[in-house]
Amino acid sequence: MYAHNLFTLNNIPTLSVGVGFGASMSESGDEQLTVHRHDVVFVNVVQYGRTLLDKAFSGFSGITELLIAVKECLGATAGLVTVNFRNRTCGGTARRVIRLNRPTMTMPRF
Repeated sequence: MYAHNLFTLNNIPTLSVGVGFGASMSESGDEQLTVHRHDVVFVNVVQYGRTLLDKAFSGFSGITELLIAVKECLGATAGLVTVNFRNRTCGGTARRVIRLNRPTMTMPRF
């Protein structure tokens, strides 16, 4: 596993940029995916080679709303996960690597 910098894992950016739950929302290159309210989007979530979620979603007006719904479906899952999207209506695909439920640092009580 080679990383160009601290925010890249296997050449997939993992740096959080203002989304709030650890997703990198930059749309780049062939990973652009448009989602409209009437589209059916298949979502597959994988962590450590194990499929956590394989479900079809519809009724979302953007990929940000869809990612929030996916996060709610995953509940207490923590760590890096790969989210694969496939829009059945327009045929587009995308992949995102997001970090879920970061552990909070607590100070020990004396």
